[in-house]
Amino acid sequence: MSTQQGSPAAENPKVDLQPLAFINTHDDKLAAVYQAKIGNIEVPDEPVLELTVTIASPAGNEKAAQEIEKFLSEVRAGFAVTAPNPDAGQDAGQDASQDASQDASQGPDTFNVDKYILFDAELIRPDTSKVRVGVTVVIQTTIAGFTRSERILIALANGVRRVSAWFMRRRVRQFAVHYVPGSVTQGKCNLHQPSKPVKMKATVTSNSGSATVCPGNRQINRYGSYTVTAYSVTVCGVSPTCCYTVREEF
Repeated sequence: MSTQQGSPAAENPKVDLQPLAFINTHDDKLAAVYQAKIGNIEVPDEPVLELTVTIASPAGNEKAAQEIEKFLSEVRAGFAVTAPNPDAGQDAGQDASQDASQDASQGPDTFNVDKYILFDAELIRPDTSKVRVGVTVVIQTTIAGFTRSERILIALANGVRRVSAWFMRRRVRQFAVHYVPGSVTQGKCNLHQPSKPVKMKATVTSNSGSATVCPGNRQINRYGSYTVTAYSVTVCGVSPTCCYTVREEF
């Protein structure tokens, strides 16, 4: 059965993820660049995509280099060539390409090698200067034992074949996530705070019952959650008993 353009299958094609063999291609002691190809360039007509990862350089630090190597070894990625996005013409593709280059130097939410990891996806084959296609790239990464997947839909117009995305913190060795289970009864409160006076991003999720989370004075019910950034979080019981989990991110 053929897939019609615009259908869910066309917009979300199946993408098989695979480990990648990254090669260090550049390191100026500020930023390090690693590249890997998906697909066999030696096989004629086989689609090939190159994934480039830019990360803060380990700058001779052996432990940092090992952590980067481990991070890259856990990256899984894949892509699928699709029909072109009918809503993304050549101008839209060029705008996206220009935005990616401009973002490197301006704007409060733009790429900063000290805070983020940059993933740069470039379609090597087919040649987008000759054929207009769309590409869905899926990148899966693991930080501190927790897996996060990002699905990036790339619409490639004629002559545009490269798109950049940054979506996670750069400092792998300083990124920590703790899951803390808790239980509180009605009218009682539990205080959660780091051992050191630093802000954390805390997400409180109710597994059963209801509770109020402060700061914010937000009530959560069963399976509900609330996220707040603060030095400490207080969970107060509303129902007779509330079992919850606090996800602490530093």
